[in-house]
Amino acid sequence: MIINKDNINWENIQTGVDKYSWIMKFVESAKLNGIDLAKEIEFKKKFNGFYRIRQKSEKFYNFYYFLFNSKLKTYINFEDILEQLYQVDKKFESSFSSKLLHSVNPSLPIWDSIVLKKLQLKIPYQKNLKKNEKKEMIVELYRNISIFYENFLKTKEGKDLLELFDSKIQERGYKISSIKKIDFIIWQTR
Repeated sequence: MIINKDNINWENIQTGVDKYSWIMKFVESAKLNGIDLAKEIEFKKKFNGFYRIRQKSEKFYNFYYFLFNSKLKTYINFEDILEQLYQVDKKFESSFSSKLLHSVNPSLPIWDSIVLKKLQLKIPYQKNLKKNEKKEMIVELYRNISIFYENFLKTKEGKDLLELFDSKIQERGYKISSIKKIDFIIWQTR
């Protein structure tokens, strides 16, 4: 992946970093102080807005934040969250699963359409597949996203982008993971 450094919108990244940092500091506080995220209206509003979690049923939101809260202090993985969210409305919520996972473990990547497009990854056609086959394909694609970041962060381009990010962006009291820094850059490159 080649990113043109002249086409990065640093102003939008700073705005995003400020919102993201607020969210992540709240999650850290919830972990330390036993705050129930499911009851925190302001947190849910900011999280939903930042991650564009929209037009879901009340049942989905209730379960999502119950699950989020229950995973704050336990080991979790993408496949586990994917499966649990599937139980709500019988849909694989790849992106929302990764956002919950990343919020609990910021060293893991976020799956979204913009990242997939920039990485030239596509969700395989799934129409006639069985549930477990679909899930396996989605989990494999998430592994590929993770592998991309792991490899990209070792490259000169990856290291240069992290250095540039650190020179341009104020983290405001929250140490952002290298994966999330690259995610911000991918999102804000024209």
